[in-house]
Amino acid sequence: MQNPGLIIEEVHPNSIAAELDWQPGDRVISINGQEIYDIIDFRFQTAEEYVEVLLRTGNGTDLVYQIEKEYHEELGVSFAGITNDGIRQCHNRCLFCFVDQMPHSLRSSLYVKDDDYRYSFLQGTFVTLTNVKKKDLRRIAQLKLSPLYISVHTINPDLRAKMLRNKQAAQIMDQLRYLARHDIEIHAQIVLCAGLNDGQELQKSILELRELWPAVQSLAVVPVGLTGYRRGLAEIEPINQDKAQETIDLVTRYQELFLHRLGTRLVYLADEFYLLTGKDIPREEDYEGFPQLENGVGIVRLFLDNFAESLKRINKPLEISERYLLVTGVAAAPVLEKSLNELNKKIKGFPIEMAVVENRFFGGLVTVTGLLSASDIIKQLKNCLLENQFSTVLLPDILLNESGLTIDDYTTEQLEQQLGIKIVILPSSGSGLPDYLLRCN
Repeated sequence: MQNPGLIIEEVHPNSIAAELDWQPGDRVISINGQEIYDIIDFRFQTAEEYVEVLLRTGNGTDLVYQIEKEYHEELGVSFAGITNDGIRQCHNRCLFCFVDQMPHSLRSSLYVKDDDYRYSFLQGTFVTLTNVKKKDLRRIAQLKLSPLYISVHTINPDLRAKMLRNKQAAQIMDQLRYLARHDIEIHAQIVLCAGLNDGQELQKSILELRELWPAVQSLAVVPVGLTGYRRGLAEIEPINQDKAQETIDLVTRYQELFLHRLGTRLVYLADEFYLLTGKDIPREEDYEGFPQLENGVGIVRLFLDNFAESLKRINKPLEISERYLLVTGVAAAPVLEKSLNELNKKIKGFPIEMAVVENRFFGGLVTVTGLLSASDIIKQLKNCLLENQFSTVLLPDILLNESGLTIDDYTTEQLEQQLGIKIVILPSSGSGLPDYLLRCN
């Protein structure tokens, strides 16, 4: 049986908790008689003007506090974790699982297969709902945990059970209908696998999910990611240029139809489809507020617009007396090259040069910049840096996690030591490079 309570990690200065002398290590057991199992319980129960808190101190003493406060005023504590039972693990064995395709010996956190509706609500991570019980659905409805981000992949129950290799996956439409009836907003995704959930299956999924609008607020179609580490895994065909074009044509038709009938495009394509085919990236308004930006839907458009806006702030030639080398992955190279050409027109001195780094660390067809490893950057830039007198290497911040580490655990300082050159980390939003050069001038 799971024990209630969240352990306090930090008490904020000048807060209610600080006035009451709560300490790190104390455990919030219940609020208003309701046991607390996660941060959702805590937030829901403390969103009142009067709360009664059962606190267990670090030495095991139970204390009850009756607190009057402003509505939605916070108590002023941070907890050691979002939940007191860790994160719910994924029990699927998806044919296309990216974690199963990663090289060995990376940091352990990269191998965590999370599938937790609580994190979906709090942090926007995608879940399959295969481990969600009826009591979980009731809780989602009762507490209005909305929006949720759900990996649908297909509405065909047999196909979904096959793709996720979990018979529970067949229940998806019943689960989505339940959530829709209880006014839970849904952002859905389909990881497109050629020969499985594409073509007519994709069409059926789009139409079926459209029936759940407005509960289904957006649907992202993203291409399957395939690395070079698929030995022993199911054979999956990559999304090639022809398949990407076919998918663009299909989705564009439904975007136009839905825009006319619903006032929203509803379904969106990941940037990779346009990059694969060389098609123009849709306009900003076509993304309707970018509801699935974290899923790679519209990142390129934001980059282009931010870059162009930043160029307008350069009202006189930039004096560049040093040589800069900007690193990018294969997928973004054509887009970045065009932007650099426009920037270099405003430069007097050395133009900004670009280095396209192939992802040999993951291999396969992984071309996005965010998954470049330090080892690939070192191996592929070393000769270039020896032969040319660059002063600085510019790296986009999407190469680093929140701890400042690359995917293979290098720090910026370690990269500088290996390459023997200064490294500057730039925001990858598009304005990062022009703004940096303006500051240097």
